[in-house]
Amino acid sequence: MVCWGSWANTFLLCKHRFELYFFDYIIGNFIVGLVVLVGIPSAIPSLTGAFHAGWGGACCLAVSMVAGTLYTFGTLFLVTAVKLASMSTAVPLVLGIEFALGVPLQLALEEGSSSAKHTLLSLAGVAAVLVAVACDVKCHSLLADTLELETEPTLEQLPTVQEDGTPVVGWLAGGGNPDGSFVASSLRINSVKNTASLRSLGTAGSGGSSFRRGRTSLRRSSLSLLSSSPSVKSLTSHSFVDPSVSLPEVSPGIDPPFLFGGDVEALGGSASRYYGLGLAVLGGIFFASWPCFADIAKGKSPVSPSTGSITAAAFFAVFVSSAFVISLIIVPIICCKPLDRTEESIRFWPSYCAVPLRGHVFGVLGGLIQGSGTLLTLLASGVLSGAVAVSITRCSPVIAALWGLLVWGEMKGASRKAAMFFGGMVGFYLVAISLLLSAGK
Repeated sequence: MVCWGSWANTFLLCKHRFELYFFDYIIGNFIVGLVVLVGIPSAIPSLTGAFHAGWGGACCLAVSMVAGTLYTFGTLFLVTAVKLASMSTAVPLVLGIEFALGVPLQLALEEGSSSAKHTLLSLAGVAAVLVAVACDVKCHSLLADTLELETEPTLEQLPTVQEDGTPVVGWLAGGGNPDGSFVASSLRINSVKNTASLRSLGTAGSGGSSFRRGRTSLRRSSLSLLSSSPSVKSLTSHSFVDPSVSLPEVSPGIDPPFLFGGDVEALGGSASRYYGLGLAVLGGIFFASWPCFADIAKGKSPVSPSTGSITAAAFFAVFVSSAFVISLIIVPIICCKPLDRTEESIRFWPSYCAVPLRGHVFGVLGGLIQGSGTLLTLLASGVLSGAVAVSITRCSPVIAALWGLLVWGEMKGASRKAAMFFGGMVGFYLVAISLLLSAGK
């Protein structure tokens, strides 16, 4: 749980695109798999036995590979969903699906988990986690409200020429007004995450004798929860427009030239948000499913093959190896055709080679930390049962929240109510962990 809640700090420190970080991260996972093969005596004999066990062994190895594939795509879908649908929406949705779907499915698949006490305590732990997630969502909402109150807009004159030297014309310049004055408008930042480079833009001018007031809502998705870039969730434009000015429709995906240098999706956010939510649902299903495949490969399920089951260490080695192979294929493709359709296409290998050594080190370190957490979870499943071990590890957001509180200062300036919900989140996660530990006894 500590490992899963800590690895994301390395992405905050590396500061480059997630696809490039992710490949180093998978390499870190793969290195842990190699260490397992060398350091855990049972791993290689278990794999050898599966290779010689006929169809049963082949099925266990294939199931392990499928689990690694689901994990790879689940991670990529989650990060893209956070960019498009915001952290406060995508992450709770994924966690909710993981617990609501994954735990009952594992309980149904695991032999010996039909004890009423085991089942009830496990489901009570799931309920506590869902309450913690709800507290987390409310805390994020209150933090966003606090940031809105602290960032009142300021007015500053827009330049009369664009970056290429072309004069600003059209609906920004006041259209048919004789004096070519700007449309008086201001932009108010409604919700900002990571406010290191807040900007409030506005123009003021005089022109026509009569004005009408209009409102245009602009939506964009927040950036990754792991990114240090500013994340503007919503912008509202309050415009006072000369009636003689004709305002053209803004097409989805085309940004007005004054909005953060084209960093904001204009009027196209709804489609991107639903696309992000769809990816979050898929990511949650994939994350909920791969531990079930682990139980099948380890011979802990009624549907497991009668022969050829493998140990947790052997499963992990195949799991991370398949994730590495899949990443070799899929990461270059999604760099050319990003899952986040607002991202710029890049060539993977030249971009990857251009990453500074510091970035590669943090990426591999993140993979080592997360991979170690996954390995420990699989080893613990032999004592606590898979459903309980994985559920405890899935409570990792409480560790991430403590990192945010103590290191990144995410609660700085928070209201008392937001602090109360933050404490509620931590408290319910601790209750969930206690219930799950009791279920595993």
